Amino acid sequence: MQQIANPKDVFFLTKEIHNQSFESLIIFYLNKIGNIAEKKTIKTNGHEIKFNQAQIFSPTLNNKAKFIILCHNHPSGKFEPSHDDIKTTKKIIKAGKILGIPLIDHVIVTQNGYYSIMLKSKALLPFDHQTHQSL
Repeated sequence: MQQIANPKDVFFLTKEIHNQSFESLIIFYLNKIGNIAEKKTIKTNGHEIKFNQAQIFSPTLNNKAKFIILCHNHPSGKFEPSHDDIKTTKKIIKAGKILGIPLIDHVIVTQNGYYSIMLKSKALLPFDHQTHQSL
């Protein structure tokens, strides 16, 4: 099984979306030691990813994931998070906390690099939040 230990691993495991002209979301479902239990992709035809929390968390019933990592691309080439990216991350953190399946990172990728919201935006994290560096 492949393990994710940091945002750089996410970057290398999502090469298929780095150069796309539309946004895609990849969800990594991790077991308790950080190995990938499942990788799911949600694609769009435009520049905005539409999904609901059930799409994110329902696969955890089958794959028994203990953590999730979100990753999406920015076709613009700018990897800083948008206001919507931050808002979505906060919603998923709250839902994960309720369900007991924490979001440990949300990584934005482009062909030129990546941005880890959890590592760069510490203000988003609840006091007891666990990032993938502490797995």
